[in-house]
Amino acid sequence: MKGKLRREKHNNRSFKNCGNKGKMSFWDGMKGIKFIRFFTPLLHRKLGEYLMNLRPALLSIYQYWVIFHLIKGIIISRNTFLTGIARVKYIEKGKIKNTVKSLSRALKGMSEKIDMVKLWFYYSKSIPFPIGENTIIIADFSDVAKGRGKAFEALDRVHDGSSMDGRIEKGYWILSIIAYIRKSNLFIPLVLELYSLKAGDVVSQNKILFENLRRVMEMTNYKGIYIFDRGFDDKKLMNLMGKVKYIICGQHDRESYVRGKRYKLNEYIKMMNKSSLKKVSHDIMCKREKSKVRLRVNVGYEKIRLKEVEEEITLVTSYDNIRGTRRYFYTSYGVSSEYDALKIVELYLYRWKIEEFLQFIKMNQGIEKFRVRKYKVIKLLIFLSMVAFMFLFFLCKTKDERVTSFLFALSQNITDKLTINGFAKGLSKLFEWIVISQNLFGLKLNYEV
Repeated sequence: MKGKLRREKHNNRSFKNCGNKGKMSFWDGMKGIKFIRFFTPLLHRKLGEYLMNLRPALLSIYQYWVIFHLIKGIIISRNTFLTGIARVKYIEKGKIKNTVKSLSRALKGMSEKIDMVKLWFYYSKSIPFPIGENTIIIADFSDVAKGRGKAFEALDRVHDGSSMDGRIEKGYWILSIIAYIRKSNLFIPLVLELYSLKAGDVVSQNKILFENLRRVMEMTNYKGIYIFDRGFDDKKLMNLMGKVKYIICGQHDRESYVRGKRYKLNEYIKMMNKSSLKKVSHDIMCKREKSKVRLRVNVGYEKIRLKEVEEEITLVTSYDNIRGTRRYFYTSYGVSSEYDALKIVELYLYRWKIEEFLQFIKMNQGIEKFRVRKYKVIKLLIFLSMVAFMFLFFLCKTKDERVTSFLFALSQNITDKLTINGFAKGLSKLFEWIVISQNLFGLKLNYEV
């Protein structure tokens, strides 16, 4: 009778200490104890092996263990809120408060001493997936809006992408560069850097973009296909990317030279659209939310030379017959036929993958939920969230099927676009089971997952 009442009381309990709020039955908690004992040392071992790649950039063993607990907390609590990270290590309120203070002091000291460029260099060397000639590399700017923030250091003015009208708010800019491997549908974060133009360390957006692109190109040995949206239509960027293949969606009207004649670019594009020369209709099959959409486009191409751009490039125009939209692209990719021009349009459609990456890292890594106020500490936390994302791939690729199948079952969401999304939700759900084992059964388990 007592056991029955105990189970009923437990079934109505909502666990506020967990990363995910929800209810769980008595027998669910019992079933998870055995797996917790198996999984906890496995997670510690895998994370320790992965962080050894960053060890040369750290100044002491103490910094190594602080980063160890921070990354572990970011993955399981699914945010960069220090209280949520501390809750992964301790459940009692007193210990959580002391842990938050010690993490805050450690982060402040590390942010002053660690060389972020050196840390990124050793992170880039730890990427196990090879970046080849056909790997797609996408760059984009995003934002972290802090509209009501007053105490945050070096707040800038940003366009709030989460609002419908794109209003100007206080916040920080984020530069993200990812590599997307089409065959295995893998996202590899290469750069995730938070910056503010009012901090004094950044002169302009172009400078921070060019510096990071140079590092990425050197890291990849100038391989890959770089894709940029309309906001990156810049002559300086074209000159910088001269050694690699790139595709830039055009936006500005420019002076161009075609076959020795001078044209305004928009006038020449209208001439290409009106004439039937080098223009052909095709059907493009592109995946969108696990479904295929058929698009019929007209494409054309021409070799042109732009003023103040050193090398000759190819202009590719496209017209969507269904939506009635026209676009044009600058590319250094070799285009010799209409089918090559169509391939440029197809490659540009993969630019949306960086939006999926940013959506995941904002929802599952909580990069917008930080409460630390120092600018350098915020930069370090955002970088560690990228390291945590990369570690999820290492863990997801483990050969032990008990781990992957169990965590995917815990996520209870088989419709996720990213398999890593379900894996992250399963880890957070497992933490709920650890809390149950501690509170309900009184077991002293190693719940430092």
